[in-house]
Amino acid sequence: MWPVGTHNDYMFQHSVDVAVLGILLGRRAGLPREQLHELALGCLLHDLAKMYIDQAILDKPDKLTPEEFDEIKKYPQMGFELIRRMPVFSILPAHVAYQHHERQDGGGYPRGLIGNNVLGRSLSERMNPRRMLLIAEIAAVADVYSALTSDRPYRPAMPLDRVNRIVGEMSGEHLNAEVVLMLQRTIPMFPVGHWVEVITGTFHGWRGVVSALSPDALYHPMIRLLLNDRGHRVPNPIELDLRIYDDLKIQGLSPSEAPFELGVAV
Repeated sequence: MWPVGTHNDYMFQHSVDVAVLGILLGRRAGLPREQLHELALGCLLHDLAKMYIDQAILDKPDKLTPEEFDEIKKYPQMGFELIRRMPVFSILPAHVAYQHHERQDGGGYPRGLIGNNVLGRSLSERMNPRRMLLIAEIAAVADVYSALTSDRPYRPAMPLDRVNRIVGEMSGEHLNAEVVLMLQRTIPMFPVGHWVEVITGTFHGWRGVVSALSPDALYHPMIRLLLNDRGHRVPNPIELDLRIYDDLKIQGLSPSEAPFELGVAV
């Protein structure tokens, strides 16, 4: 088995994160246990062949040259060839590695496969060699989400509400729309402990943390305002329930922006 921790720390953590999120989404989609196993292993190994790509290309902050992008486009097939030779229980994890950069509209690589933007599919669709596998579509969503929420050499991790918007914009043409919707109904944009800033109304510019969250209102948390619009700590934190103050808008702060040195407990 590939020693996933030996290439670099990011690749190891990314592979684990994609597998965890992939399993979560797979369970929400009602996949049977065997398919969850195939999805999990495929997610863990989806970037296996990146160990053969120049790290300078992988970490390049600028747009890749055509030659560099050609190198990147090789690795899904390389991964497929490596995994299918392993003594694993199914060929499908190899196809997760092969397909996770395909797109719903056929504009992905390496084979230009297409999706149908739904979770269910007919027998003929499942047998169609031009169609993406559902477990690969789930892995693709988990892969994008993990990449955007992680620190990279060329940018810091993004706040979850910004990631949610980006993934939503990729829905339909790039990512399976029903899988994206499932993600948005599963992962809160503002989890408990997340630092946020108020961007409308009386408390414009104030900052605080998400203090509570209701499962039926993932986008309308309760927040505890701790810093005023001048960045000063307020003696009496203000609790606001955004299910009530639904005209008050907030945005998440990235880990690099959040004042974690305050040591706030929620």
